[in-house]
Amino acid sequence: MRLLFTNYQLISGTGTEQVIRDLAVSFQVRQHQVAIYCPRLGKMAEQIRSQGIKIVSRLEAMPWKPKIIHGHHHVETLEALQAFPEARALFVCHDAQVWHDFPPRHPRLMAYVAVDLNCLERMKSAGISDVRIIGNWVDPQRFLRRKSLPSKPRRALIFSNYAKAGGAIEEIQAACREAGIDCSVVGEGVGNHVEKPEEILGDFDLVFARAKCALEAMATGAAVVLFHPLGCGPMITTRNMASCLPWNFGMRLITEPVLRGNIRRRMDLYDSKNALAVADWVRQKADMDKAMEAYQKFYDELLAHPLPLEMSGHLDQEGEFPPENSPAVEMPPGPSKKLEPQVMQAVSIHVRQKSIQARTGENFPVLVEIVNDSSETLSSEQPFPVNVSYHWLDAPGQALVFDGQRTQLAKPLAPGCRTEIWVVMTAPELEGSYRLRMTCVQEKVLWFDELPTPVFAEMEIAVRPRQNRSGIFRILRQKAAAFRAAPQRPPMPIIVGSPRSGTTILRFMLDAHPELAIPPETNFLCQAADLSRSGLDLRLDMFDLVTQHAEEAPSWPDFELSKEAYWNAIKNVEPFDKTTGFREFYRLYARANHKSRCGDKTPLYALHIPAIKELLPEARFVHIIRDGRDVALSFRKFWCSPGESMEIQAKFWSDTVTTCRTQGLKCGHYLEVHYEQLITDPLSTLRRICDFIELRFDPQMMSYVENTPKRLKELGPRILKDGIVVPMEDQQLRLQQLTTSPPDISRIHVWRQEMTPEETMCFEAIAGETLRAFGYELAT
Repeated sequence: MRLLFTNYQLISGTGTEQVIRDLAVSFQVRQHQVAIYCPRLGKMAEQIRSQGIKIVSRLEAMPWKPKIIHGHHHVETLEALQAFPEARALFVCHDAQVWHDFPPRHPRLMAYVAVDLNCLERMKSAGISDVRIIGNWVDPQRFLRRKSLPSKPRRALIFSNYAKAGGAIEEIQAACREAGIDCSVVGEGVGNHVEKPEEILGDFDLVFARAKCALEAMATGAAVVLFHPLGCGPMITTRNMASCLPWNFGMRLITEPVLRGNIRRRMDLYDSKNALAVADWVRQKADMDKAMEAYQKFYDELLAHPLPLEMSGHLDQEGEFPPENSPAVEMPPGPSKKLEPQVMQAVSIHVRQKSIQARTGENFPVLVEIVNDSSETLSSEQPFPVNVSYHWLDAPGQALVFDGQRTQLAKPLAPGCRTEIWVVMTAPELEGSYRLRMTCVQEKVLWFDELPTPVFAEMEIAVRPRQNRSGIFRILRQKAAAFRAAPQRPPMPIIVGSPRSGTTILRFMLDAHPELAIPPETNFLCQAADLSRSGLDLRLDMFDLVTQHAEEAPSWPDFELSKEAYWNAIKNVEPFDKTTGFREFYRLYARANHKSRCGDKTPLYALHIPAIKELLPEARFVHIIRDGRDVALSFRKFWCSPGESMEIQAKFWSDTVTTCRTQGLKCGHYLEVHYEQLITDPLSTLRRICDFIELRFDPQMMSYVENTPKRLKELGPRILKDGIVVPMEDQQLRLQQLTTSPPDISRIHVWRQEMTPEETMCFEAIAGETLRAFGYELAT
């Protein structure tokens, strides 16, 4: 039999790459003619070739025609089917989320396989009902079972390519230290990739891993706790092994964040005899030879099945004929990039249903057409995926639900092409007439309906109550009425502005109020759009975002809060959404500082006011503005400055303050305060701010310097992935040293003494109009 396997890449030894290697080697040993088609080759390809396996990156390089195509990944499978019109194919889905595992359609794609129940759900949601499950496997000849384990674990291993320094690793290592266990880490994320894990797993008594890595560790006899940087699952024992196997020991079993206490509770379940019993069971149930026999039987069935009738023309990637004169679909060369506004505006969206029936709180599909008349490919690939989403609006056009569920594009949409996609959405919980706005969003960049020329499609929808649920509906109405009658939340001040404009001194002044706590910079609110999942997954994602942001150097230690306390605050609160998750953080911070209210001071939230206002309706934005020339002198040598040149500084300051004013005036809860005014007349300025945020003025705010040393101790260093520390703790303190003294009017208009005439002219040439707009005189 001539077999061709396809895969997205053969570079770093990911799960499907290891599966392809096992399949190719096993069927070559069984005397089949074997080859692999993969357009992205690297070290893993070299490793497989060393075992005598033929690998091609171009299908025209194939020396023979396959009888069976064993397809992994959407595009590569369809390319192989188009290249070999006499081959039959099966498709195996290994991932329930990434776009390149979306099941393709084709007349000669005659069978589908899911590796677990999670992937089975994806296949069925794509309309494929006849799906077999062939799970992951372990090679018992490679992963040998040890004879015994110690009564107490001595050595532990974090075994994951996704594990990175910061947060999860440190929590596990701390738990292991408390228990007297040495803990090591292997994986690509920490720069310690292991090509032959079978050579090291036998040295560890306790392993933190998931999916195929977990299977391999279990097969050696190690006790295994399911782990991913986003969370942890149970320790696998004889009680739960049978129920966990159909889920491939994967993400659906990740139920709690990686916290020291959670890890210790799982470690306490360690039982050497039980771990060895799990090993025996796994080696029998997930034996590689059994999986190969299942695939051999599958191939034989396909060969016995007649080929469908010949079809003229070429099929597109969905298995349908493209319209006449439609351009060829080409894959993007790499990860998706940020799109320019003019590119986004060349996209159009159309709803392809004349009428839609929706019932309160229930999911329903909408057929949407996306037309890409731009010059760029639209893709749901990272790091800036383009997804389809929606808003629910009331009759006047106010957003009731802004951040709808995301639906990924099944494949990249090339310039000049169009595609139809079923978008699943959730109806509002109360009946009534609504406007549904369908649009796209490039995550971390922009919603398409916020462009100068907005891109969206709208339709009126009458949402009716759920059938046979009048009691629930009545309760919902009562809750809604109670919510409307309840007192409004007190305003939450958020201090914004260009960095080095006085945001820190204003933070310390407001934080000195006996009722108000202002934490160090949070930065995580502008990442709320990344939280697209629901239920327990949303809680885990929220916990990870708040405690691990930013990825390069998390700021969580500055808040001096316990991770366990935050998880306990969000794990049981109902109903739960993104707003609730963030409010619980601020409530926890205020309570830890013995205050009743909380605010925020993150300067560059100045660029995200609409999204934050939607997320936290109680937010009130205090924009502190300082002469841009003084800002440039202070900011250009700062560690996170955009650059030292006056051109860069002028553009950055002008763009920031202008965007903040434009967005703030639209949101309606916006106050401008000048740094110069705050320094020369702090009393009246603080009174004005207190009136704006509905907080009684307290004289303690004028004595803020008494609390500044304590607050400055919160600011720790930022440690990047490569170990570089920026800024150092003493650098942080030097940058904020002026806040330890009363306001110093000598820091006003410093540019007149320290800025050269050439620098002044350069700055004003770029930002002169902005200076005038904010009330500053020009020197030139």
